[in-house]
Amino acid sequence: MRDIKKKNSRRAKPAAKSAKVSNKQNMYIIAGILAVVVVSGIMLSQTSFLTPPNGQAPAEQVGQEQAEAVAEEQETLAYISLVNSPSSAYTNTPVSFIWKVDSGDEVPISHTAIHYDTRSVPSPAAYTDYRKAGRFFDGEVPGSFSDSMTILEAGTYYYRAHAVVGGKEIWSDEKTLVVSKRFG
Repeated sequence: MRDIKKKNSRRAKPAAKSAKVSNKQNMYIIAGILAVVVVSGIMLSQTSFLTPPNGQAPAEQVGQEQAEAVAEEQETLAYISLVNSPSSAYTNTPVSFIWKVDSGDEVPISHTAIHYDTRSVPSPAAYTDYRKAGRFFDGEVPGSFSDSMTILEAGTYYYRAHAVVGGKEIWSDEKTLVVSKRFG
């Protein structure tokens, strides 16, 4: 009988040791799962796309932002061109300019004019880059505009048609006007 008890007790010890290893492994597994849950909970609370400020689902929000960007681009899409672009004139004699501002839809403009200077401005950033201008117009485009100016001094002038459409400045190509002194 003693031999049986010893055999049973010997077998019991490895079973107990095995249970301790299993409990230790389970504790590591549980600790790992808790760590993942805690970290992902923190990440979810800091991720803006899961809780958009406007209450829309993320896909709807992205779609709306893209649609607004396209609408803004289409709204301000406009072109300007010179219809009548004289290359020569005389001092003290009116010279006429005609330009056209095109856009896909009727859009209000806050400003359009012919801007000119005795120096070339290859890439104007603002209408003040040219030191002189004809009359300023506003209204709606698409449309054509015309202005007649009298230039008093002979010389070479550089000019462009300019407009502000939807808050964006657009320019025609720069042209050259040679003004000669009229004799007689």
